[in-house]
Amino acid sequence: MTKRPQKKNHQYYYNATRSHWKAMGHRIKIQRAERGSTKSYYANFPAALAQAARIEKGEEMAWLVDDRDTFLLRRVKPKKPVAKGKNALT
Repeated sequence: MTKRPQKKNHQYYYNATRSHWKAMGHRIKIQRAERGSTKSYYANFPAALAQAARIEKGEEMAWLVDDRDTFLLRRVKPKKPVAKGKNALT
């Protein structure tokens, strides 16, 4: 296995069939909205990622905060895997 690239702000996975590291993920920009005295911040979810994860409109999610730089978005009610076996999406 080759050494993983060290680029800032990137996550990588190893593609064993092609024997190299590939970048993964989607970049987004946080938006701020002010309505009267209320301030909110929004993170838009890319459609391609939502479709791949089978996210549905109105589905409840929860943010888990690891530290100031690491946020994990998680389903409140996990979905069942699409496929069976080692290639199952969870």
